[in-house]
Amino acid sequence: MSSNLYKSICFVILAIVFVVAKLIKKSVYSLGVTVFCVSVLLVLAIIFLVKYIKEKRTADK
Repeated sequence: MSSNLYKSICFVILAIVFVVAKLIKKSVYSLGVTVFCVSVLLVLAIIFLVKYIKEKRTADK
């Protein structure tokens, strides 16, 4: 598995953990901080997913 795909999956899992922790009231962060962290993690996941797709396209040619 490519490292870019691995990083993307890890960022998505971490974002899900932040949301679940907030939903079960175990998060020590405020809602604003949680939303900010989740949005940053999802943007990073999208960036690494795009890098993986570009890498895959150039490898297939």
